[in-house]
Amino acid sequence: MPSGKMTWIKSEGSLSGFEGSGTWRIDYDIFGREHRTAYLPDTNEGREILALFFLAFERRLTFAVGFSVTRNQDNLVVWNGIHHKTH
Repeated sequence: MPSGKMTWIKSEGSLSGFEGSGTWRIDYDIFGREHRTAYLPDTNEGREILALFFLAFERRLTFAVGFSVTRNQDNLVVWNGIHHKTH
């Protein structure tokens, strides 16, 4: 996985299906030029998943350099099979 930084912040907005629970916004900055944002509900399960996302990131499992289907290009930063809610 390329080098990067993971940060998260709690916001008051709710995710669909989790009204009233608040939201964790997770920001990933990769190579200092690639950026990804993901969201989790602020529930017990959401906080547990956030901890697991952090562990995966620390172990360099979250991203890879490979072929991007959405951009139809090779040698780009891509998700590495750990699904995130990005909208």
